[in-house]
Amino acid sequence: MAGQTDNAVATAPAHLRLNTFSNAKSGAAYLLLALINLLPYVVPVPISVQLFINSVACLYIGSYRSISLAVDKESFVKHLAKKAASEKMTSKDAYLFPVYGSGVLFGLYVLFKYVPKEYLNMLLTVYFTFLGFFCLAQLLDSIFETLSPSFGENVVKTKIPIKIPLYSTVIDLELTRGWILAAFVSIIP
Repeated sequence: MAGQTDNAVATAPAHLRLNTFSNAKSGAAYLLLALINLLPYVVPVPISVQLFINSVACLYIGSYRSISLAVDKESFVKHLAKKAASEKMTSKDAYLFPVYGSGVLFGLYVLFKYVPKEYLNMLLTVYFTFLGFFCLAQLLDSIFETLSPSFGENVVKTKIPIKIPLYSTVIDLELTRGWILAAFVSIIP
């Protein structure tokens, strides 16, 4: 199996065999992303320019990384099969979809109708703060794992059961050294 993986990597085009940072274009995209996020602290940069550059750089990085996953086709197919097996919609899910949708819409109506604007702004700020934290932590984790494979070793591995009315699941929590370090770096303002 390892020989097949090595063969798949060896027969892949040169630009796909390189790791995330060894391609000059990918490294430039990471540099541009870091620069456009740090530049507003020094000089004013229009929001539209920031959004455009962030969007294009993130799309390029994501596209490049997803293509590099396809180099090892066997493990990529196994990953897709595992993902497809875990994401099946049952008839119960289909029946409850309108109920969930109606509940969400009613909740949004009540939220916008009766909650003051200041609280909504605070709620959205907290939401986007956590979203940004997890996205940055995930990005830094992949960078750390590329720099040193020892960052990919699991430190914490546990299952967390979640049981609420009409829904129950088990979350597999796996924290690696790289993710914990990335989380600490992401907390820094």
